[in-house]
Amino acid sequence: MLLFADNTVKLHCDLVEVGKLWSTCSGGDTEELFLGAVGLAYMAKKKTTPMSPHERQAYEHACRGIRFGTEAKYGEAIDAWRLASDVADAHLAFTDMYYWVKSGYGAALCDAGQYRESIAVSLLAREWTLERRQPLSSLSIARSYLALGEGEAAAPYLREVHGLIGDTIFEQFDEDLEADVHAAIAGLENGGTQPTAGRPK
Repeated sequence: MLLFADNTVKLHCDLVEVGKLWSTCSGGDTEELFLGAVGLAYMAKKKTTPMSPHERQAYEHACRGIRFGTEAKYGEAIDAWRLASDVADAHLAFTDMYYWVKSGYGAALCDAGQYRESIAVSLLAREWTLERRQPLSSLSIARSYLALGEGEAAAPYLREVHGLIGDTIFEQFDEDLEADVHAAIAGLENGGTQPTAGRPK
């Protein structure tokens, strides 16, 4: 995972400490990709531009959501991300910060098991993340569909993620889903219309 270096970004919030916090993540949670990838892509643009008060407010809520997520306090994480999302909706619509927040909120919803909500929120940020060649929103959508047993719906998003990060994708899923992920990607690559992951078991 990419971590922040002291000379990467200078912001009012200590991004180095946030990066260290995120480096403690383990396993397949989508959170592990967030500040290491999408966060870095967005924050690198902010290194010479001070945050506005509303950006600062949204970002501080997001930092709390990140912290709660790394502690597996998913309810508290969702509450913090929702506050960040509300600020983004009211004051930052369609800015980089708006999409940055939505990508993190979608990932947090997925980790909390709120899969339909995760899909809806992550779709708002998907194009923004893909333009930056970051997999987070597509991964949140794919994980949510797989958790709902809708492998066919997950397949195109799995392909997007695989195209960006290659076989590292398999590290983002539990072992019991790895075969379904393989089958979904292979089904698409071979021109199949019904990946194994979408078939009833």
